[in-house]
Order: sequence, then structure tokens, then C-alpha cells
Amino acid sequence: MSMKRRPVPFIIGLTLVAGGLDALGYFRLGHVFVANMTGNLVLLAVALARGHADQAMRSLWALAGFMAGAMGGSVMAQSRRVRGLIVAEAVSLAVMGAFFWQGAPPPPWVPWTIAAGGFAMGLQSRLARLVNVGGTTTTVITSTLTQMMDDIQHLWRKLPTPPGFSARVAVFLAYAVGAMLSALGRHDPLWVLTAALLLCVSLLGLGMPLRDDSDRSSGSRYLM
Repeated sequence: MSMKRRPVPFIIGLTLVAGGLDALGYFRLGHVFVANMTGNLVLLAVALARGHADQAMRSLWALAGFMAGAMGGSVMAQSRRVRGLIVAEAVSLAVMGAFFWQGAPPPPWVPWTIAAGGFAMGLQSRLARLVNVGGTTTTVITSTLTQMMDDIQHLWRKLPTPPGFSARVAVFLAYAVGAMLSALGRHDPLWVLTAALLLCVSLLGLGMPLRDDSDRSSGSRYLM
């Protein structure tokens, strides 16, 4: 596989993990999303409106974890190194898996399990922005779907294929596939998290092209 073609498989791998963790959070952590903060914010608002304090707290833990991960990822991204972000996400997934070691986290540890998942996805969201494949993100599918509709309209007019179109389609499908596989394995969450961790670690072998905004003439660079 040439270096120029590696970013799309990379972003697909990340999106599979995001979809899987969202489904796992919904089924095993009390109907909460750890990657999709748009949906999680809706769940928080509904819980508050219905007076369900426990559900609201779970959503808040996910939001707090995600924000902490995104902030930490932003600091790490200053060096424009992909490897550190992947390793940090993998460690967060391992922590989440440790909470599921006995099949389900004990009730006092559920908030920390949610926060660990949110932290991992916050890191991943920043990583996806750093890699910047066709403007896609791995945790927000709404904007990807909107851009896909623009792309299809573009193709309908027989214009050249928009840059990043294949990546956007791949991300859209990968999120759904990751969620479906996680739902099928929901009775064995440790297996789901182990698969997500192994997939994340496998991405360490891919060099990612990062844009150097200070020197656009130099093209992309591969930094790990």
C-alpha cells in the first residue's frame, strides 16, 4: 500500500472504534454515548427534562471525559505527532477494558468507565482533525453526511469527483459497521474492547500525512 493511500484505511480504523464504543456505551453503560457528543447532549437534556438524575450524570461524565481528552489531545497535537495520540487512546481503551474485566464494572466504577471511554474518543477526535482526511471526523457523522450530499449533487451534475468523497463514504459506513459489530458482541464487552484496542494499536504502523500550514509548497509530511 502506498503512503498516499494509507490515510483512508487509518481513518476507517478509528471510525470503527468510535462506532463500537458508542454502541457499547449505549448497551452496557446505561444508554450513554462516549463518542457522539451531539447525541449525548440530547440524552442529557432529555434526562434533565424528565428528572432522571442518574442518567444525566452519566451523560455529564461522558462529556467531561471527552472534553478532557480533546484538550489533552490538543496539547499533544502541538508537536504534530500521531503516534503519541494513538498510544494515549490505546491506554484509555485498556483502562476501560480493565473496568469490564469481571463482565461489567461495579456501580461505583461506572462513571469512571464512561469517562475513560469519553477521554479516548476526545483524543481520537483531535487525532482525526490532525490527520485531516477529506475533512472527515470519526465521532461526528452528521457533518460527514451533509458533505456527502453535497458530493452526490456534485457528481449528479457530472462534475469531477470531490476530494475526500471516498473517505467520507468509508467513514459513514465504518461507523455503522463498528456499532453493529459491538451490538452483536454486547454480551461480551471485554471482547469488544479488546478488538478495539488491537485495532487501535495496529494503526501505529501507518505513517500519516500531516499538512504543514507554514509551508504549503512543501506538501504533506508523514510524522509518527
